[in-house]
Amino acid sequence: MKDINQDVFLKCLNVVKLRKMIILWYNKSQERKVIAMKYLCTFGSGWDRAIKKIFEREFTNYNIEFISDGIIIFNTTELIDTKKMFFFNNVYLLLKNKKVNTIDYDKCVNEIINGLKINYDDIRKNMSNINNKSFKFISIDGNQPCKLNYRNLSKLEMEIQKNLNLKVSKNKKHDLDFVFLRRNDGNMYLLLKLSYNRITEKELEKGALRPEVSYLLSSLANIKENDIILDPFTGSGAIPKEIIKHFKYNMIFASELDEEKYNKLKKRFKGNNKKFYIKNFDALNMNFFEDGFIDVIVTDPPWNIYEHKEEDYTEFYLKMLQEMKRVVKQNGRLVILMGNEYEFEKALSKINLELNDKLSVLINGKKAKVYILTVK
Repeated sequence: MKDINQDVFLKCLNVVKLRKMIILWYNKSQERKVIAMKYLCTFGSGWDRAIKKIFEREFTNYNIEFISDGIIIFNTTELIDTKKMFFFNNVYLLLKNKKVNTIDYDKCVNEIINGLKINYDDIRKNMSNINNKSFKFISIDGNQPCKLNYRNLSKLEMEIQKNLNLKVSKNKKHDLDFVFLRRNDGNMYLLLKLSYNRITEKELEKGALRPEVSYLLSSLANIKENDIILDPFTGSGAIPKEIIKHFKYNMIFASELDEEKYNKLKKRFKGNNKKFYIKNFDALNMNFFEDGFIDVIVTDPPWNIYEHKEEDYTEFYLKMLQEMKRVVKQNGRLVILMGNEYEFEKALSKINLELNDKLSVLINGKKAKVYILTVK
């Protein structure tokens, strides 16, 4: 009898020890478990493949959940640095998303609000020093702002005020944007905007590319540390500026034939990098360069479709491509932004350059193509 009781006791003791071990393991696993935060970023139409390449190269710890025309959703356990995501139009913390089946925008908003549980800790992590700041609800349908019935949001306003110690703004001036975004695919999102101080169209020089577009174009060229780079239609200098800021390279040459633009360029880049050279020559006659001197060309040539000129640019583009092919070494890369697809492709068909890819993009609301070419 004594032996049996001892066996039972030992078995019970082992069960207790096992239970303690399981509880200890569970607690440690919960400590290690960090819930990933979701982010949504918007970008110009057609840049999906370029964005994906950048993520695969620069943001290896971020897990892409969805990428489609003009939008990417990803998750990460790390806090993101919005300054490193300058190539997006906007960066948001994703609070909730849902597929909606109604056309009425206010009903879509109600579907998002219904049962909403905001993780306020995630907001505090991403937005430091938000106490006593003001906020406002913004509504976007597709790409356009739309009206919002604020009466339906009073309960949510009070909850955000209480949990984050914020104030509701009743006018245009405010600090934080909580954004309702409905996409054309029927998805509805509640977001907190994280990116501010983006350059607006009004701040850009007429005809200048946005910084994010210049960067995306340059990223498609796979620029390497030893590359000699040329932009033969430099204009305001948007493309060289982004290459200097974000890439390692050997040398950059920027050319602008227009005397006024050339002088502005010299002033703008005065005292800049010693490996950056500004020239005043014709892109159709670049005698300054020997054959095969250049590794990469990234450029935005004249489109001749918004200037209301009847001149056919096919011959111009052919001479341009011939000269580019001459100065770029074998297997060198060309990335060309072009709005005049018809005349450019007529010229391209007459010259032996390998077309690796063609992207259909929007530039300031205008349709354009990005041609990625290799010199054979």
